[in-house]
Amino acid sequence: AKISLNGEEYVAGTPVDFTAEQKFVVQAESGKSKRTYTVTCYKMSDFKSNFDTWELKNANLAESNQYEEPANGWGTSNEGVKWIKLYPKLYGPEDPYAVTQSDDAKSGKAARLETLNTTGQAGIGSFIPAIPVVTSGSVFTGTFKVNISNTLKSTLFGYPCFKQPVAFKGSYKYTPGTTYYYCAEPATKANEVVVDNSKTDLPAMNAVLYEVSSYGFEYLDGTNLLTSDNIVAIASVDGKAQAQYTDFNVSFKFLNNKTFDATKKYKLAIVCSSSKDGDKFSGAPGSVLLLDDLEVTF
Repeated sequence: AKISLNGEEYVAGTPVDFTAEQKFVVQAESGKSKRTYTVTCYKMSDFKSNFDTWELKNANLAESNQYEEPANGWGTSNEGVKWIKLYPKLYGPEDPYAVTQSDDAKSGKAARLETLNTTGQAGIGSFIPAIPVVTSGSVFTGTFKVNISNTLKSTLFGYPCFKQPVAFKGSYKYTPGTTYYYCAEPATKANEVVVDNSKTDLPAMNAVLYEVSSYGFEYLDGTNLLTSDNIVAIASVDGKAQAQYTDFNVSFKFLNNKTFDATKKYKLAIVCSSSKDGDKFSGAPGSVLLLDDLEVTF
């Protein structure tokens, strides 16, 4: 195959300036077909955001499919909500997305995460997964790519990290929803929940350093963010209901006598959710987490 960049054949090994969007054209050996790949790179070496800048996603689609996400490499659960909106009897096109920007901020803008009641629907074979009753709002360093076989694997957490993280800090407000729903079988029956009056919803705010053998295709996801054997260190916030913005500054704790080794490869994930057990499709619809000035220090 032949690869072209800016109208000229690309020579392997030639440096490319990825501070700007680049379009590569790949032409088949036969010359009969070609495809254009658009590459956008984000610099996440500082791992922080004040959530003042947002980007519109799916601008070429219907308005109900459009949503905003924090700029510069942050993902959200909004893409999952977009797919649920395909079933208007469960969650309508006019209903809000789980993550939005808010003027209720410590300064500038903030990220507003809300746990939604998306009604729930049983899956159909291996082609259509179960739609959950509880869909939490989440914001994270990484991307969301729908995984039909296991929706918990749709969240791809983390970016390459080249320095030892010291602490995770930021500011938050939290209001729990009124009714907590518990899902016993999140992997296969996210549509089946029971009310648990003994529980009050809590937020989740975690920064996780984990080891990889390759930067390209290894991620933590919704199934193993806090349990993977590859985890090296975690900074976890003990969040609770807060009527006013509350600052936190949590040190990273290295697990099982592990240390940061500059000769190894690591990724770092910042993951926050409006429901602590949202990755298990449990939580209280109406729970709202407001986040501002998140940062990992090194």
